[in-house]
Amino acid sequence: MAHGIEQSADRVAAGKSPAGNIMLRAYHRGNHIYIEVEDDGGGINYERVKQSAIERGLFPKRTADRLTERDLREILFHPGFSTASAKTELAGRGVGLDVVRANFERTQRRNRN
Repeated sequence: MAHGIEQSADRVAAGKSPAGNIMLRAYHRGNHIYIEVEDDGGGINYERVKQSAIERGLFPKRTADRLTERDLREILFHPGFSTASAKTELAGRGVGLDVVRANFERTQRRNRN
């Protein structure tokens, strides 16, 4: 919500409703529990990801300019990474997708053993 849903004015300008929609689905199938999260936000702002990576010293500008969208998506999982310009209750602490990935990988390892 903090990163994906645009401000109301931006949403209206894009032909969307002023309020964002976030859909959460959880269901059980076989031995698995599935959790799906979907929103109608603007998607990943790859330019902002690139700028944040440069600002945080992850890449020099000349290297960052050559990164693909796939590379930039991978940066989102870097520990401590955030595109938020300021810390708030919901964003800017850099605790997010890296924690999700670590828990997912730990669960996968446990399931294989």
